[in-house]
Amino acid sequence: MVVQVTFNEPIDPLSVNSSTFYLVGNGTQDAVIKVSQDQRSLTLTPAQALTPGTFYTINVVGLSDLAGNAVNTVSTFTTQ
Repeated sequence: MVVQVTFNEPIDPLSVNSSTFYLVGNGTQDAVIKVSQDQRSLTLTPAQALTPGTFYTINVVGLSDLAGNAVNTVSTFTTQ
């Protein structure tokens, strides 16, 4: 499974790391993070398959856009 977050304006790629964009469910999930070429999307690919029937939280905390404005959001989902 891949988790993608899309923004309405470009983000600062230097602000993207495993502390500012991460997935939590049964602990924090190790993952590979990629920033799209237009810097409007982040893709998180977990190192291991997500556990079925588990509640997950996607955290975007401490990112910034190119103007230096803070970008923070939290979203949740449950796997089937």
